Amino acid sequence: MNTDEGLQGRQSGNREGEVKNVEDMRLRIFRPTAEQLEAAMKAGRISEAEEIPDEGEDIAVAESEDRHEGTENPASTVARDAPAPASIPDFVNTYTTYADVYELPAEVHEAMALALLAAAANGSVWIEQGDKRLSLDTWFLITTGSGGGRNTAIKKAREILCAAKLDGLVRNISWGSEPIVKQHFAENPQGLYVWPEMSEKLQDLSRPQFAGVKPWITDLYDETTPPPSKIYRKIANREGTPPIEFKVAPRTTFIATSSFEWLMQNLTRVDSTGGFLARWMHMHSSRKNKHIAIPEPSDKKLVPVLAKRLDKVAELEGTADLSVVEKMYKKWYDDTATSLSNSRIRILLKHIGIGTETIWSN
Repeated sequence: MNTDEGLQGRQSGNREGEVKNVEDMRLRIFRPTAEQLEAAMKAGRISEAEEIPDEGEDIAVAESEDRHEGTENPASTVARDAPAPASIPDFVNTYTTYADVYELPAEVHEAMALALLAAAANGSVWIEQGDKRLSLDTWFLITTGSGGGRNTAIKKAREILCAAKLDGLVRNISWGSEPIVKQHFAENPQGLYVWPEMSEKLQDLSRPQFAGVKPWITDLYDETTPPPSKIYRKIANREGTPPIEFKVAPRTTFIATSSFEWLMQNLTRVDSTGGFLARWMHMHSSRKNKHIAIPEPSDKKLVPVLAKRLDKVAELEGTADLSVVEKMYKKWYDDTATSLSNSRIRILLKHIGIGTETIWSN
């Protein structure tokens, strides 16, 4: 299945005017429970190995709340004619059902699921926007208070990667110097980087041996031209240092977590003015909205379902058709541009001594 086919199918339940914004749509996307998925397996609608529906069927059950009195919403007809809900396992929602057994907000697990999808398809799936060709480079930064349970969320994501046999994407490595960083990306042009404590990484990248590394990594984001190669001096009768050569532009996915207080202590003005901070999608959990003394175990029956779906995503190739969400994206862009002065962003930017216009321009 190519990307155009997979993403075109997702448009079946969304026509102009039916969904006013992203929040409305998310509330109506079906989230299968473990019991529904198990029932679907028993009924033969889903098998662990070969009959999981394509991504294109996921959105068919979405239904708009924008109803007019005395008229039938076309979206409701789509939902009524769609396959039985139990046969439509959406990856993000099913993953959230699987991982949301702790006190962390469900949105954290949604972010983890999106990062897994991006890592699986990055480098094979592209977005055409005007004259630009955009990658699926996705950098998530999740902050909580101290002891917020961030590591448990990362552990759940790793379980699905292992089950899908895609754990080779994870680059679990500590760099020793600037040349080693570049050599690593040259030899591993696609990867998922997990930083359980981003503040610690920021401290490392500020050391003298990593001079220039942070802006260099910043420039990798969405860049389609390979970085310049690096060669070393050759001395007669001596074996020289091999050059660092980039055959393709590296594609990167980051999942970074940190306590908010420690992060602020390690951010610098250059992190924003240089564009580093602006490339991260920041999600902050300031307080617990639920209290779970003894977490229930995740439903292991969902693991093969999620693993198979992620494996199918890794097989996608081509250009994504995002025309159905362009209006929603433009609205989000406008709304976000005017709300950058919200309290938490304002506090963070004030701490590092810049105005909101600086981060937005980057």
